Amino acid sequence: MPPLSHSVDCSGCSLAVSEYPAQGRAKGVVVAGHAMMANRRTLDRPRGRGLASTLAEAGLHVYTFDLRGHGQSSTAGNSHWNYDEIVRGDIPAVVDWVRARHPALRLGLLGHSLTGHASLFWLGLTPRAPVDALVLYATNLWLPQFEPTNWVWFRRRAVLFIWELLCKPLGYFPARRLRVGSEDVPLSFVADLRRWARTGSCICATDGVDYLSLRDNVRQPVLAITGEKDRFLCPLEYCQQFLAPVPDHRIYCAPNANHMTVVTRELSRPAWEHTAQWLVEQLDRPLSRQMEESVTSKNQQWRRDKKKTADDFQTQ
Repeated sequence: MPPLSHSVDCSGCSLAVSEYPAQGRAKGVVVAGHAMMANRRTLDRPRGRGLASTLAEAGLHVYTFDLRGHGQSSTAGNSHWNYDEIVRGDIPAVVDWVRARHPALRLGLLGHSLTGHASLFWLGLTPRAPVDALVLYATNLWLPQFEPTNWVWFRRRAVLFIWELLCKPLGYFPARRLRVGSEDVPLSFVADLRRWARTGSCICATDGVDYLSLRDNVRQPVLAITGEKDRFLCPLEYCQQFLAPVPDHRIYCAPNANHMTVVTRELSRPAWEHTAQWLVEQLDRPLSRQMEESVTSKNQQWRRDKKKTADDFQTQ
């Protein structure tokens, strides 16, 4: 059965969502987002047997979505979107929409690479977010304090410099033309990541918040999956350093997987099944009526907080 298609509004952007209904008794719900220069289709490869389908087979409702400017999602006429709009716009909008569809189920958030660190920063920024567990696939950031040697950092800085240089004449990085991804990304987004690599701080250009400093605010249990052969984009030691301040986290290394095959190839099925088992353990706890009322109250408070944060952010 093909996934069901939906669309979620986010400040004028239309975010494309695919729904994979839980098989058997529903044990929880999962919102899952993709990597940079990719789209939600990567989260269920091979189709019908990929990560999303594996989670659904375990009894979890799964919603995969395209970030703005990726896949079938729009940009509301603004092609110069940046990292902050993902953290404070796309992710909370989809979580809010899914939470409203399943008020009696606990919710897990799963992110691959870009959606992973953006989700972590959002949870650090928003402690009241209605999320019960977080899964990160191949998630880290290139920052100088995580580098084991100056030579490795020089290579990564060179890649970032060339990446931004290629963006400047066009205003975006032509990933499709260069066959390094299925989706192009704007210079405004690339400039955020390069600025962070240069300064060692993940400062929001609009309000000065340092996302990196928020990691110890995350209260949800975190499972991180990294690929054994992901030696350049997200090595295991990078993941360990990136997650060190997060209070409750564990790391699973997927054998023979690299940055993309950890979510796109069946060789990573043991990691997918481990993810499904861990999420069921975290989410399959029934809510009492009193707890449901508490969750509803927290959701309402969170929506008020989210609206205030969005209004404050837009007026900066």
